[in-house]
Amino acid sequence: MAAFMDDHNHLLARPDKVPFMQSHRVVGNHQIAEILAMEAAGIRKHIIVDNFISRYGSYGKCGLVRRDVYNLCCREKMKFIAKGDADTAIGIMRSRKEKDTDFFFEYVLDKEGRLKSMFWCDAHPRRDYQLYGDVNVFDSTYKMTRYGMPFVPFVGVNNHRCTTVFGCAIVSDETEATYVWLLQTILKANCQKNPKSGIPDGNAAMI
Repeated sequence: MAAFMDDHNHLLARPDKVPFMQSHRVVGNHQIAEILAMEAAGIRKHIIVDNFISRYGSYGKCGLVRRDVYNLCCREKMKFIAKGDADTAIGIMRSRKEKDTDFFFEYVLDKEGRLKSMFWCDAHPRRDYQLYGDVNVFDSTYKMTRYGMPFVPFVGVNNHRCTTVFGCAIVSDETEATYVWLLQTILKANCQKNPKSGIPDGNAAMI
């Protein structure tokens, strides 16, 4: 006959760790609305979290952590993108451009009006490129989107030997013509400054 033992067979979480447990994190509807409103206004996610912690006084009282805010914003953005695909993506980029004049993006549509290629970068990567853009590393095999379009990050190394992103792109194919457009667009975004060297993947068209 089985017996119930009410003794814990593991160490209990310390009181200061309890607010970080998923069972103790509940984001209310009013908080969700506030988070999405601040995110739409361009407030960075870590600042949103700091704002909540400052107002409520502790993680335990506000009921959320940074990961909850990032996950919430990501889910809402995916719902938004799923409604319009290419038009939505272009609309998001245009909205970013209206808020930040240093934000750069260009895109190409195919004959059917579908998104063929897109490149984007904001002010910070553009400044980094001017300082550390002597060597560019790009790898079109990094990640595939759900549409099978390769995601192409352009990265380098700053003076602290840390990876820095100069810009990102998605392309519908990996032909020489596509990469010519992409490389010309990168130069256009960065005042026609040519890198001294580039390190591609093994893709022959990119080389």
